[in-house]
Amino acid sequence: MAQLTRFGQVIKKLRDSSGYTSRRSFAIDCGLSAETIRNYESGKALPSNQALMQMLKVLELELSSNEAREVIASLHEARRSRAVGNKRSYGAAANLELSKYLSDSNVSEEKIEALISLFLEYINPDRQSDSFMYFLRQKITKILE
Repeated sequence: MAQLTRFGQVIKKLRDSSGYTSRRSFAIDCGLSAETIRNYESGKALPSNQALMQMLKVLELELSSNEAREVIASLHEARRSRAVGNKRSYGAAANLELSKYLSDSNVSEEKIEALISLFLEYINPDRQSDSFMYFLRQKITKILE
């Protein structure tokens, strides 16, 4: 049985306020199925970090905005509250890393490198070209500042 989450409520509210009255059109723009969005909103499932980033992009939310921070914090909260059997190992590990960056505003080389490793491991481990690494390092530095 699905448990409603604050994450699901936040995503639904942002989707509606962004003009996406249809889950289907939002899902298409995110590259997901309408059923997947329904599962996120109802609490049956939680998105991967990659799916979350795509939804934030479609909703045109900057990662530094209050709305994006609310989405990230609510996802973190939902992941932490899930029963152990429902957690994917990569999701738990990614969420642990995410929690470190939610609570600490100190920007350091170690933190940037840890985030790069996290993104490469959980989003796309095959993308390790020098240009992609440079791009990722620049984006992460900007996010953390």
